[in-house]
Amino acid sequence: FFFQAEDGIRDSSVTGVQTCALPIYLGLSHFHLGQYQEAALELENFLRITQKKQDRQDALIALLLAYEQLNRWKDASTLSAETDKLTLYHNNRAMLNMVWARALSEQGELVGAKATLEESLPFLEQLSAENNERPLYSNPEEDLWGRYHFTSILLKGAECREIEPRTLEEAAKKSIGKKGKAKAPRRLYRAWLESRTDCLLKMTSLAGDEVFPHESSWATSTEKAILGGISQFESRIKDFLRAEAPSLDRHRELEKETRENLYRLLNGIELQIKKLKNQHLESQHLEAIRKQVDSLIVRISSSS
Repeated sequence: FFFQAEDGIRDSSVTGVQTCALPIYLGLSHFHLGQYQEAALELENFLRITQKKQDRQDALIALLLAYEQLNRWKDASTLSAETDKLTLYHNNRAMLNMVWARALSEQGELVGAKATLEESLPFLEQLSAENNERPLYSNPEEDLWGRYHFTSILLKGAECREIEPRTLEEAAKKSIGKKGKAKAPRRLYRAWLESRTDCLLKMTSLAGDEVFPHESSWATSTEKAILGGISQFESRIKDFLRAEAPSLDRHRELEKETRENLYRLLNGIELQIKKLKNQHLESQHLEAIRKQVDSLIVRISSSS
């Protein structure tokens, strides 16, 4: 199909109508071949030369997905805002809101991203009512519920990253020690560790409940997102351990609190694995996540 369309462009006998339609066929072909830059160029060209509503709707959604694959989040947000004004099919409306939510999150607009994602729910529920079930899809672009839960996990991960320790006192209000030296303000490491662990537990719980049991085509992407969240957690922990290196007691205290929370995370993951196995479901994605947490505990324990 792809090569037939390319041949059509070079054939002078192609009619004007066919030539006008070729960019959308080329764009969709490039997209399905994973050639997202070429897909975006062809679809942008098509949208400049056609006003046919049905074709424009298909092209707009495909272009939005191409921008997503290219991490062109600003372009995705702009296109989403423009497309949002149109009348769309329920599946396209749900898709639009989910990609838009991710684009907003990637640009640091987490509140707007959450609200936009929630706007996709009525359309997903309507589609579920029409289908009377949640079918399996090998193509992730058809697995709308899988995309919804994957996006929810991404937004939870973004929320996790925003959590940082805060000082109990401002530098100007430092208390003076007995020897006249200013004490460094204590940082709220325990509260930070507990909050970040709770976030990661929610991510793995949602994945274990809504993505992995359904053989979702979003399972691998979900696993990658959670592993990325754990890696970022490790990076911040190491930053704070280095910052506390001059104070052996505080360094050891932070190590101890870190291990406690990582074991809590590990226990939560193991419960999810057990639940899947009790349902005779595959748990390889959660096993990979558990392995990373296990390794992190070993690295933290040997960091002294």
